[in-house]
Amino acid sequence: MYKLSLDKRAADAHLCCYYDAIHKALLALVKGNEVRLWHSSYTFDLAKTNECVRSFFSVLLEYDKSKDDSFLTATPDKLMSLVKEYWDFVCSHGWRKDQSPFKECLGLLKRLYSYDRFSQEKKALRFDAKTNELKTICIEDVKDACYNGEVWSPLSFIKSLGVKYCPYCNAETVYSITFDGEDVVKSARSALDHYFPRTEYPFLGISLCNLVPSCTRCNTDIKRNRELNFEMHLNPYSDCFHDAVRFTCRPLDASVAFSVDAVSDEEKFVFDVGPQKDSTASLSSKGLALAEFFKVKEVYNRLFKHEAISYIYKSRLLGSRYYNFVQDVLKENLTEAQIKMLFCDLVDKPQKINRVRLSKLALDMHQMVEEQRKIVKV
Repeated sequence: MYKLSLDKRAADAHLCCYYDAIHKALLALVKGNEVRLWHSSYTFDLAKTNECVRSFFSVLLEYDKSKDDSFLTATPDKLMSLVKEYWDFVCSHGWRKDQSPFKECLGLLKRLYSYDRFSQEKKALRFDAKTNELKTICIEDVKDACYNGEVWSPLSFIKSLGVKYCPYCNAETVYSITFDGEDVVKSARSALDHYFPRTEYPFLGISLCNLVPSCTRCNTDIKRNRELNFEMHLNPYSDCFHDAVRFTCRPLDASVAFSVDAVSDEEKFVFDVGPQKDSTASLSSKGLALAEFFKVKEVYNRLFKHEAISYIYKSRLLGSRYYNFVQDVLKENLTEAQIKMLFCDLVDKPQKINRVRLSKLALDMHQMVEEQRKIVKV
């Protein structure tokens, strides 16, 4: 729920595996050459005879001029620009998915930007300019295709993002685990959600800022095959959900307040999602749309209302007497921030939200209590 940031070392490792081969393949297609897949019967030769097909691939090449400007590692804004030009070209030529030449072009793009090759097979690409052949090689054999000493893979990509909990809900784990020993299962990881679906945009199948580590509930159970809209929904690589949206929790009966007896009865409270204070209307709108898309309000009301009430009650306890009491019991000179972190689950910086479960909820409940205290003092 905090903005994801692509690590340059991770981007460089990714480009080592795919950029050169894909760029050279696109160049060959734009020049009107056929492209063959090594050790495969598949050959794409429409570019030799169809100028429109060559123009189609030039649209992709325009967004892939150099490693420093490749859409394999580009921002979502650039990916969206490419998507618009892609559809403008397709629509202006009256192409249809189930008809030639668009059908064949999509088939090549799925092979060229294969997510399965990266995700499951752990293969890199190489292009032989003499024979116009695309070859697959093991990523282990690619120089500099590693991140922090690990072979480049979706596991190392998740680690590079420093995210441990789903950016969409902040409630379930996003994991990247390697097991030692001789077990059959050597590693496990969370799914990488394609923000721009690869079924619609196969050329974005391995673009890193199109891959969002997410939990099973958000990715498989809630999103399913529905499509996010970049102009309507917040993108985790573009904007910060925490800056756009705030969580609140209130008693249904104002006279009940947050007494100990009331805290034990979740049904007396309601959780809500609203715009963050000081946020722009545009950012809040996108954040609220994303929260609605992933049913955040419904999920929290059903599953995490107890935690919300608990955070509120803990925040109400905070004060100079509580801090002095903790210092006295632990016999340690703890800062106020350390005490909040240890006993109230509050992260000291919003940037750590993606690393601590329900920390967005804890921060917002604490802020709500602080605002109420100011009103009472006034």
